[in-house]
Amino acid sequence: MCGLCVEACPTRALTLTNNYELAFETREDAILEKWQLLEPPPPLGTAPGTEQGR
Repeated sequence: MCGLCVEACPTRALTLTNNYELAFETREDAILEKWQLLEPPPPLGTAPGTEQGR
């Protein structure tokens, strides 16, 4: 998480965010479609199945 890969990426394809709630039960669930990648991430502290801020 030093950020050097983000600085070196010429196309801005890499970004660092605080969104780390990407956990998948199967390998197939980890394959994201274009429409899923275009959705903005949920606000911080609002992971599915939790109350905001907890």
